[in-house]
Amino acid sequence: MGSYLSFPATQVEEIAAGLSQSGVRFLWVARGEATRLQKAWGGDRGLMVPWCEQLKVLHHPSVGGFWTHCGWNSVQECVLYAGVPMLTWPLGIDQLHSSKVIVEDWRIGWKVKEEAWMGRERVAGIVKKFMDCENAEVKEIVQFRTIANVIPPERLKAGDFPGFYEAVMTEMESPFEQLLDQLQPPATAIIGDIEVRWAMGVGNRRNIPVAAFWTMSASFFSIYVRLPLQFSCAIFVIFCFSFFTIIIFL
Repeated sequence: MGSYLSFPATQVEEIAAGLSQSGVRFLWVARGEATRLQKAWGGDRGLMVPWCEQLKVLHHPSVGGFWTHCGWNSVQECVLYAGVPMLTWPLGIDQLHSSKVIVEDWRIGWKVKEEAWMGRERVAGIVKKFMDCENAEVKEIVQFRTIANVIPPERLKAGDFPGFYEAVMTEMESPFEQLLDQLQPPATAIIGDIEVRWAMGVGNRRNIPVAAFWTMSASFFSIYVRLPLQFSCAIFVIFCFSFFTIIIFL
């Protein structure tokens, strides 16, 4: 529920009671309240702890949902790396916008709180409904799936870019195909960076259309769109000429 902002004690109590009454197994990082809440509401289905390694927890196959305050780090971990549907309870500032994006734009979660106060019955009801895989509304949530991390950690990109690039080109294809085998309903399109050339081969073998995009950097794009048209075209021509000259030279 975040590092800085927090709920009133009475609301924390209602959330804990509602989670317990929902009948859903849950893990709650409750910080200083963990011991007290565990004794009062943990039971045999709930575990309250002061801290956890969140990304590892989100990656666990038993996790079916993530109740979040919509801090941006948590949103990125959930969307980019874990692919877990979210229940959002934004507390303020940018979290309100992040919740809107999650619920309305990306359609990968529900908003928990629509009113100022949430009683335990409301908490129990929405958690139970959210974790019901047969619920029609749950089935409409866009599902994210990820493959195992087979490329070097993010921090090694700058130090070993050739190794990173080689891993992307040689190590990702097999787990990606395994992921496609697991998807139900089956994938109907593949969208990827034009550099990931093996995606086109996968699409051809499986008769799935592939859309490949050239992802220019934000800085290059901002320069391109702000210059007059004739300069933009000139820069584009020079770039293409330089690129192909280098390719031919190599």
